[in-house]
Amino acid sequence: MRSFMYRHPVGGRHMRHAITIIVIVAAVIAVPFSALLVPAHHAGAALGPKIVDGYIRDTGGSPVSGANVTVKVFDGATLRATQYYVPLTGSDGFYTVTFRETQYDVGNTILVTATKGLQTGTNSAAIVDEEPQSIDVTLDVIIPEFSGYLPVVGGTLLVAALALGASRGRRSGQR
Repeated sequence: MRSFMYRHPVGGRHMRHAITIIVIVAAVIAVPFSALLVPAHHAGAALGPKIVDGYIRDTGGSPVSGANVTVKVFDGATLRATQYYVPLTGSDGFYTVTFRETQYDVGNTILVTATKGLQTGTNSAAIVDEEPQSIDVTLDVIIPEFSGYLPVVGGTLLVAALALGASRGRRSGQR
């Protein structure tokens, strides 16, 4: 009966002390490595793809079909990504593009530019999350810059008008 109650020299208090040391060492080693298992996201990191969509309209509010749409993501002044909507907008003026999570961060700026013929328009917005974001654009008519040509064209017309008037005056004076 006594052999049943015999204590091994490693048992008891010594065994509990050894187990405590092993647990502490395992925790010290495991905690830094557990951080590798959890993906690190800083405050502005994107968590998934970003869908940007919207409508292209003229100044009267009607949809513009056949517009070219370019969507860019900027981090401050640095261009991060560009997407082109292909094909051109349909009869409803709708466009949609998708950016991968590596192409944007929360806080970046989306710039949408649409053009059709002499019409152009832009609109921008800050990225607030990874949810889809709608940005509509209104196209304005671009008036071509003629200021450099106006003096030349005007001067030429003035000289032509004077010459024409002078020649008519001579004709009428000869009769």
